Amino acid sequence: MERRAVGSATEKMYLKELRSFLDSTKPAGFNPDNPEQVDQSLVQHMGQQFLDGHQAFRGDRLIASYVG
Repeated sequence: MERRAVGSATEKMYLKELRSFLDSTKPAGFNPDNPEQVDQSLVQHMGQQFLDGHQAFRGDRLIASYVG
């Protein structure tokens, strides 16, 4: 994430989403260097977020924090 582009409150929200994603990947032996596994894990995580009734902006925050 480009830290100069966001305030500290926004950064905390983004990092919360990233932690939630990374916590969800631990049982599966997630390898962040494997692009296919990253894609699959993101799809699974965001699918579950949708089923749990979360808003789409959470995915925006996750992607912003993960790729930045």
